[in-house]
Amino acid sequence: MKASEIIRLDRAIAFNKDRFCVVFSSKDYEDMYSYILVSEGELEQPWSRSDVPCKIDGLTGRIGPNGRPIIYALSDEGDVYTLPMGDPSSYRKIEGAGVYSDDATDLGYVNSIVLIGDALFVSGYHS
Repeated sequence: MKASEIIRLDRAIAFNKDRFCVVFSSKDYEDMYSYILVSEGELEQPWSRSDVPCKIDGLTGRIGPNGRPIIYALSDEGDVYTLPMGDPSSYRKIEGAGVYSDDATDLGYVNSIVLIGDALFVSGYHS
């Protein structure tokens, strides 16, 4: 990221007054990336950052059993990043989702993710 580069606040989620997450994305569609910032106010080092090579269009999460946030970030191409604070992150791809992905079908882009119980639900343009 260059100092002069324009980025935008795309998504945010708050768990309580001390724990929240914000996502900033580049505006350059040729070199898309986002960074995810999580703040846990009660910690000595409250901020953590995760960089992903895509635009994040959906965000949800919950407080995990260790009392720390678990973030689920969704790209428009169906990439789902799971960021459990204090544990290794994981990545998975929703098969067929997206427009430009190698495996894209007619499902189209996705733009919304919600957590209900322990299940993630994703919706978008055609699905």
